[in-house]
Amino acid sequence: MRLKRLQIEESSKPVRLSQQLDKVVTASFETVANQYNTECERKEKKYQYYHLKDLVDITKQPVVYLRELLKEIGLQNVKEIHKNTWELKPEYRHHQGEEMSD
Repeated sequence: MRLKRLQIEESSKPVRLSQQLDKVVTASFETVANQYNTECERKEKKYQYYHLKDLVDITKQPVVYLRELLKEIGLQNVKEIHKNTWELKPEYRHHQGEEMSD
């Protein structure tokens, strides 16, 4: 009977308890909303070089259409660090940076 009473008392205790703090807590934490906002900001950053697969995911356009459009407004990098990536032609760029030299 004592064991059963202990089980009942244990199950009737609240799961969460509140505490009164004596002094100010200076621990820093990040709320869920702030985590979501920083993640969105990171995704929205503008980059100069994109892989075709990433552009397909971002624009949700077919590969054939996107490749045709990129030939008109973009340059495909075939060497250096940014191999097989696309960037805008200089006349369409709005950011400050070096001009591409061939």
